[in-house]
Amino acid sequence: MREERQRLLDLLTAEEDLAPPLTPIGRREHLADYPLSFAQQRLWFLERLSPGSPAYHIRAHFELRGIVDLAALEGSLREVVRRHEVLRTTFFEIDGRPLQRLAPAASTLLPVVDLTSLPEVKGPQAASALAHEHGERAFDLTCGPLLRAVLVLTAPGEQLLVLTLHHLFADGWSIGVLLP
Repeated sequence: MREERQRLLDLLTAEEDLAPPLTPIGRREHLADYPLSFAQQRLWFLERLSPGSPAYHIRAHFELRGIVDLAALEGSLREVVRRHEVLRTTFFEIDGRPLQRLAPAASTLLPVVDLTSLPEVKGPQAASALAHEHGERAFDLTCGPLLRAVLVLTAPGEQLLVLTLHHLFADGWSIGVLLP
Protein backbone atom coordinates (compact mmCIF):
# COMPACT_ATOMS: atom_id res chain seq x y z
CA MET A 1 0.00 0.00 0.00
CA ARG A 2 2.79 2.38 0.97
CA GLU A 3 4.71 1.59 -2.23
CA GLU A 4 1.62 2.29 -4.35
CA ARG A 5 1.10 5.62 -2.63
CA GLN A 6 4.75 6.60 -3.19
CA ARG A 7 4.51 5.58 -6.86
CA LEU A 8 1.44 7.84 -7.31
CA LEU A 9 3.21 10.73 -5.59
CA ASP A 10 6.23 10.26 -7.85
CA LEU A 11 3.97 10.28 -10.93
CA LEU A 12 2.24 13.46 -9.81
CA THR A 13 5.55 15.19 -9.16
CA ALA A 14 6.90 14.10 -12.53
CA GLU A 15 3.79 15.45 -14.30
CA GLU A 16 4.20 18.81 -12.60
CA ASP A 17 7.76 19.01 -13.90
CA LEU A 18 6.58 18.21 -17.45
CA ALA A 19 3.70 20.66 -17.46
CA PRO A 20 4.27 23.76 -19.60
CA PRO A 21 4.66 26.98 -17.64
CA LEU A 22 1.46 28.95 -17.20
CA THR A 23 1.24 32.04 -19.33
CA PRO A 24 -0.43 34.98 -17.63
CA ILE A 25 -3.54 36.32 -19.31
CA GLY A 26 -2.79 39.82 -20.55
CA ARG A 27 -5.11 42.68 -21.25
CA ARG A 28 -6.85 42.36 -24.54
CA GLU A 29 -6.49 44.92 -27.26
CA HIS A 30 -9.13 47.63 -27.03
CA LEU A 31 -11.20 47.84 -30.18
CA ALA A 32 -13.91 50.31 -31.13
CA ASP A 33 -16.47 47.55 -31.62
CA TYR A 34 -16.63 43.85 -30.82
CA PRO A 35 -18.52 40.97 -32.42
CA LEU A 36 -21.26 39.28 -30.42
CA SER A 37 -20.86 35.79 -29.01
CA PHE A 38 -23.15 33.12 -30.42
CA ALA A 39 -25.38 33.36 -27.33
CA GLN A 40 -25.54 37.15 -27.68
CA GLN A 41 -26.39 36.83 -31.39
CA ARG A 42 -29.33 34.60 -30.48
CA LEU A 43 -30.59 37.05 -27.87
CA TRP A 44 -30.05 39.99 -30.23
CA PHE A 45 -32.15 38.22 -32.86
CA LEU A 46 -34.91 37.50 -30.33
CA GLU A 47 -34.86 41.13 -29.20
CA ARG A 48 -35.24 42.23 -32.83
CA LEU A 49 -38.25 39.91 -33.22
CA SER A 50 -39.96 41.33 -30.15
CA PRO A 51 -38.45 44.74 -29.33
CA GLY A 52 -38.74 45.80 -25.71
CA SER A 53 -39.97 42.42 -24.50
CA PRO A 54 -39.18 41.80 -20.83
CA ALA A 55 -38.80 38.05 -21.51
CA TYR A 56 -35.00 38.34 -21.29
CA HIS A 57 -34.76 40.64 -18.30
CA ILE A 58 -33.04 39.30 -15.22
CA ARG A 59 -34.55 40.66 -12.03
CA ALA A 60 -33.30 40.64 -8.48
CA HIS A 61 -34.82 42.16 -5.35
CA PHE A 62 -33.06 42.48 -2.02
CA GLU A 63 -34.68 43.43 1.25
CA LEU A 64 -32.32 45.64 3.23
CA ARG A 65 -32.98 46.22 6.92
CA GLY A 66 -31.47 48.92 9.09
CA ILE A 67 -29.85 52.16 8.04
CA VAL A 68 -28.52 52.10 4.48
CA ASP A 69 -25.66 54.39 3.57
CA LEU A 70 -27.01 55.62 0.24
CA ALA A 71 -23.68 57.13 -0.85
CA ALA A 72 -21.85 53.85 -0.13
CA LEU A 73 -24.48 51.76 -1.94
CA GLU A 74 -24.46 54.09 -4.94
CA GLY A 75 -20.64 54.16 -4.92
CA SER A 76 -20.53 50.35 -4.80
CA LEU A 77 -22.81 50.06 -7.84
CA ARG A 78 -20.75 52.69 -9.66
CA GLU A 79 -17.52 50.79 -8.90
CA VAL A 80 -18.95 47.46 -10.06
CA VAL A 81 -20.02 49.07 -13.36
CA ARG A 82 -16.63 50.78 -13.72
CA ARG A 83 -14.68 47.58 -13.14
CA HIS A 84 -16.80 45.32 -15.35
CA GLU A 85 -16.88 46.51 -18.94
CA VAL A 86 -19.71 44.19 -19.82
CA LEU A 87 -22.02 46.28 -17.62
CA ARG A 88 -21.22 49.26 -19.84
CA THR A 89 -21.81 47.47 -23.13
CA THR A 90 -24.31 48.67 -25.72
CA PHE A 91 -25.44 46.92 -28.88
CA PHE A 92 -26.02 48.23 -32.38
CA GLU A 93 -26.08 47.11 -35.98
CA ILE A 94 -23.94 48.00 -39.00
CA ASP A 95 -24.92 46.61 -42.40
CA GLY A 96 -27.16 44.02 -40.74
CA ARG A 97 -24.35 42.80 -38.46
CA PRO A 98 -24.81 43.21 -34.71
CA LEU A 99 -21.86 44.60 -32.76
CA GLN A 100 -21.19 45.65 -29.21
CA ARG A 101 -19.42 48.73 -27.95
CA LEU A 102 -18.03 49.57 -24.53
CA ALA A 103 -19.16 52.87 -23.09
CA PRO A 104 -16.90 54.83 -20.77
CA ALA A 105 -17.68 54.63 -17.08
CA ALA A 106 -20.36 57.15 -16.21
CA SER A 107 -21.60 58.40 -12.91
CA THR A 108 -24.27 55.91 -11.90
CA LEU A 109 -27.11 57.39 -9.93
CA LEU A 110 -29.28 55.27 -7.70
CA PRO A 111 -32.83 56.61 -7.80
CA VAL A 112 -34.65 56.46 -4.49
CA VAL A 113 -38.44 56.09 -4.21
CA ASP A 114 -39.87 56.87 -0.79
CA LEU A 115 -43.05 54.94 0.01
CA THR A 116 -42.80 55.41 3.78
CA SER A 117 -45.68 57.92 3.82
CA LEU A 118 -48.13 55.32 2.47
CA PRO A 119 -50.37 53.45 4.90
CA GLU A 120 -48.79 50.23 6.20
CA VAL A 121 -51.23 48.11 4.17
CA LYS A 122 -50.52 49.82 0.83
CA GLY A 123 -46.71 50.09 1.13
CA PRO A 124 -45.85 46.48 0.23
CA GLN A 125 -48.32 46.51 -2.68
CA ALA A 126 -46.86 49.74 -4.03
CA ALA A 127 -43.30 48.41 -3.66
CA SER A 128 -44.23 45.21 -5.45
CA ALA A 129 -45.91 47.12 -8.28
CA LEU A 130 -42.91 49.43 -8.61
CA ALA A 131 -40.48 46.46 -8.71
CA HIS A 132 -42.65 44.76 -11.35
CA GLU A 133 -42.78 47.92 -13.50
CA HIS A 134 -39.02 48.33 -13.14
CA GLY A 135 -38.48 44.79 -14.43
CA GLU A 136 -40.94 45.16 -17.32
CA ARG A 137 -39.63 48.48 -18.66
CA ALA A 138 -37.83 48.07 -21.99
CA PHE A 139 -34.10 48.58 -22.33
CA ASP A 140 -32.63 50.70 -25.12
CA LEU A 141 -29.83 48.38 -26.24
CA THR A 142 -28.18 51.10 -28.31
CA CYS A 143 -27.49 53.57 -25.53
CA GLY A 144 -27.86 51.64 -22.28
CA PRO A 145 -27.42 51.28 -19.47
CA LEU A 146 -28.42 47.62 -19.50
CA LEU A 147 -28.29 47.47 -15.71
CA ARG A 148 -30.93 49.40 -13.78
CA ALA A 149 -31.22 49.85 -10.05
CA VAL A 150 -33.67 51.60 -7.75
CA LEU A 151 -33.86 51.75 -3.97
CA VAL A 152 -37.40 51.72 -2.58
CA LEU A 153 -37.88 52.94 0.98
CA THR A 154 -40.78 50.83 2.25
CA ALA A 155 -40.83 51.64 5.98
CA PRO A 156 -38.47 53.22 8.49
CA GLY A 157 -35.34 51.05 8.41
CA GLU A 158 -36.66 48.85 5.58
CA GLN A 159 -35.62 49.16 1.95
CA LEU A 160 -35.96 47.15 -1.23
CA LEU A 161 -33.06 47.23 -3.71
CA VAL A 162 -34.37 46.36 -7.17
CA LEU A 163 -31.93 45.41 -9.93
CA THR A 164 -32.83 44.60 -13.53
CA LEU A 165 -30.30 43.47 -16.14
CA HIS A 166 -30.66 42.43 -19.76
CA HIS A 167 -29.78 38.81 -20.51
CA LEU A 168 -27.66 39.95 -23.50
CA PHE A 169 -24.72 40.45 -21.15
CA ALA A 170 -25.61 38.40 -18.11
CA ASP A 171 -26.56 34.82 -17.29
CA GLY A 172 -27.15 32.76 -14.19
CA TRP A 173 -23.44 32.21 -13.56
CA SER A 174 -22.48 35.89 -13.95
CA ILE A 175 -25.34 36.97 -11.68
CA GLY A 176 -23.84 34.72 -9.01
CA VAL A 177 -20.60 36.70 -9.34
CA LEU A 178 -22.35 40.08 -9.25
CA LEU A 179 -24.72 39.30 -6.42
CA PRO A 180 -23.72 37.37 -3.29
